[in-house]
Amino acid sequence: MTTSTIKIAKAPSSRWLIWLLENAIFVALALAIVVFSLASPDNFFTTTTFIAVLRFASLGGILVAFFTCAMIAGQLDLSALTVGALGAMAFAVCFQVLQLPLLLALIIALGVAALFGALNSHLIYQVQIPSLVTTLAVGTLAYGVSYLLLDAFGTSNIMRLSRPPLRSLINTEVLGLPISIVLMFICYFVLYIVLNHTKLGSHIYAVGANANAARLNGVRVSSVIYFVLISTAMAAGFTTIMLGGRQLAVTPLMTVISAPLVASLFAGVSLSGGSGRIERTLVGVLFFAVLGIGLSILALPSWVRFSVEGLAFILALLTDSIRNHLETR
Repeated sequence: MTTSTIKIAKAPSSRWLIWLLENAIFVALALAIVVFSLASPDNFFTTTTFIAVLRFASLGGILVAFFTCAMIAGQLDLSALTVGALGAMAFAVCFQVLQLPLLLALIIALGVAALFGALNSHLIYQVQIPSLVTTLAVGTLAYGVSYLLLDAFGTSNIMRLSRPPLRSLINTEVLGLPISIVLMFICYFVLYIVLNHTKLGSHIYAVGANANAARLNGVRVSSVIYFVLISTAMAAGFTTIMLGGRQLAVTPLMTVISAPLVASLFAGVSLSGGSGRIERTLVGVLFFAVLGIGLSILALPSWVRFSVEGLAFILALLTDSIRNHLETR
């Protein structure tokens, strides 16, 4: 009798704590804006700075959106950044060296990225190697192929993108906003619809929650895994190509975001799969963009920024662990 009473008494507090853990990212974003606005009101709280925040978030945000879908499906893709760099290197070879038309070069580069995404999917589903090990190995392979292309076609550890059409297209504005920002919001809107209002979305959640149960209920698990990993690889390639277009050069070390896993976890996506909200991921991406721009405005040393990001990663892991513990009690 006493034990039952204690369990019933604990249940409401556990629900509140889970709710707070899942929505902490909204509080963190608001708090970051307030802190930086007070610390540097003349430089931070301006329209120019908020546009800079969105631009800073845009390319990494697109990648993290697809990375989130893969995590919801229970797939942790550690190859995304290096596969994205390989896609950019392949684009540079096609567009700059072979002088192919822009669209054709883009299609070939995204095809290369998709091929590595398919390799991940095949090894995970057909060979039954865990995604953590598979994507780490495939990412290393992609890294090696990138350097192969660099040695064959690059100079001074870099491949330049100097043909005129690319940068002008990437710097195009829509309704006064850089096109990368518009693409980011379109991406999140489309994925929100897919995850919450389509059969594919329900299958992605089902596979992440329990792949065997999903298979028994008629879900084509292989199709879901191929979809999330190939789309993540292509998103990584596309965003890294856009970054290369901004900088007029690509390298095997180029990445659009330092740690997509941090942003996803901090936004409440579970490492175990089956849960997560794409809109929270967007808030998480914006939080790290505000953090990056704010720390730059305050001109703090680099070690502060990396320490803050590392601390955020630890907090995200702890939050995920505590939330899973409370939900399974």
